[in-house]
Amino acid sequence: MTRARIAAVLSLLLTACATTPSDAFAAAQAAMRRDDLLGALLAYDAVPVSHPRYPEACAGAAAVEVRLRRGQELLLEGLVHRAERQDAQALQYLQQARDVWPGLPGVETMIAATRQRLQRTGAMPDRRQHVPIRIPLPAADAAKPTPDDLTRTGDTTAGAAEAARDLPLEPADESVVLGLVAVEARLGRGELELAVVDLLELARRFPDDVRVQRRLARVLHQRALLRYGQGALTAALLDWERVLAIEPDNREVADLLQAVRAEASTPAAPR
Repeated sequence: MTRARIAAVLSLLLTACATTPSDAFAAAQAAMRRDDLLGALLAYDAVPVSHPRYPEACAGAAAVEVRLRRGQELLLEGLVHRAERQDAQALQYLQQARDVWPGLPGVETMIAATRQRLQRTGAMPDRRQHVPIRIPLPAADAAKPTPDDLTRTGDTTAGAAEAARDLPLEPADESVVLGLVAVEARLGRGELELAVVDLLELARRFPDDVRVQRRLARVLHQRALLRYGQGALTAALLDWERVLAIEPDNREVADLLQAVRAEASTPAAPR
């Protein structure tokens, strides 16, 4: 190998070292900025439990999985409308699928084909303006969890749901999914209290939706653990009681309730 080639190889290696994050969480954040959802998911899943931002990685992975799933659902909905020659509606769904999952395989081709068919047939698209779905990234400077938080749970705590209200062609089920995506975005940024507010509003609007109830129970459980770690036993007990009301068979929470109630009723030892 000539000196010129050696120099070129070394230059490429140095460039790669300078641009590719060695930290899995940082790599996931970089992938999210590139809208590489699959790469971000793999990187989030590679974050070790001992990492100080492991809970945020769990939230990020969950949010990415919701977006991947929803992108596929919207793509399928668009294909169904295309098959029924409802091209204007199909285009709306396909554009939403692209917003939720940039780089979704096949979506750009289907959008182009649908636009071509609309132009060829002379059909006018739906007059309602397409509203892109913008999913915020977990903030790089989000509050870092304490070691106690990490030992208590691997599920993160912390979307503006208004985006879901403005989207055209949104049935109730899609509003639920988009609301949950917004909640995951809040969780990724460490916005625990706002995530709880969003979930409570979703639970009020869709009281029979199992997905909402399950996520609300998990976030309340996480908040209870954090409150307990901060010494706010009464607030933690209130959250666990709500979790148990949602999941009466949750033995872990029932045992925690029993133990913390006993601790709360025990007089503090004199110093």
